[in-house]
Amino acid sequence: MRWRSVQIQLNNVHDELEKERRNAIEGRQQPGPDLTTFERLAVAYRWPRTEWAVYLVPYLSGQARAAYVAMDIYESGDYDRVKAAILAKYEINEETYRQHFREPAVRPGETPRELYNRLKDLYRKWVKPAGKTVEEIGEVFILEQYLRTLASEVRVWVKEHNPATGQHAADLVEAFLAARPGPKTFRKQSYNRPVGGGKSGGSGGGVLGVGVRSGHHSHRPTLLPTPHSLDRPQHPQLHSTDHL
Repeated sequence: MRWRSVQIQLNNVHDELEKERRNAIEGRQQPGPDLTTFERLAVAYRWPRTEWAVYLVPYLSGQARAAYVAMDIYESGDYDRVKAAILAKYEINEETYRQHFREPAVRPGETPRELYNRLKDLYRKWVKPAGKTVEEIGEVFILEQYLRTLASEVRVWVKEHNPATGQHAADLVEAFLAARPGPKTFRKQSYNRPVGGGKSGGSGGGVLGVGVRSGHHSHRPTLLPTPHSLDRPQHPQLHSTDHL
């Protein structure tokens, strides 16, 4: 009786995984295995976690099956290790989840609630807040911002060393600069434009940006930036470069 019940549940899992596969082919979902659905069904059906790998493997195909076949036989029964091997095969990691969290793809027909749940799922996969302190969670965002401020060459080199914290990233930048002669430049070039001031030979700009024409005294101030424009960050937007 139990096996009959499990068989029905497995058929339901197969239908859901097949639906996800079709969505990925049609572009409505990122390619590669999304094991979230399988895990939710496994929890709902109250399967022992020690049996998850056995239930999942028959439905693997393509690169996911290749990743499983290449595993050590004594590790292939551990679901967490099977999952890690599959995600590594598709090059899905924390950086992947971070990029999708920052630049979520547009899914036709997605409701506001569904978008919220998708972002929450991406956040959990990227930050992994369970078991972390507030300081450790904050360090994830500090590291992200720190990397954004670096020049592209420095940023690539630092990310290749997989820093876990902003402090570790700072240590790597110092090592990068120490090993290279010349100017110790590590920040991304700013795109800020000079504000205020006047044109040479025409109007002169003081501290307040008041223009005075040569030979004539004009008390008309030049256009000054608004306080809001001064407060607006000048960093270029972060765009996702990796598409699954």
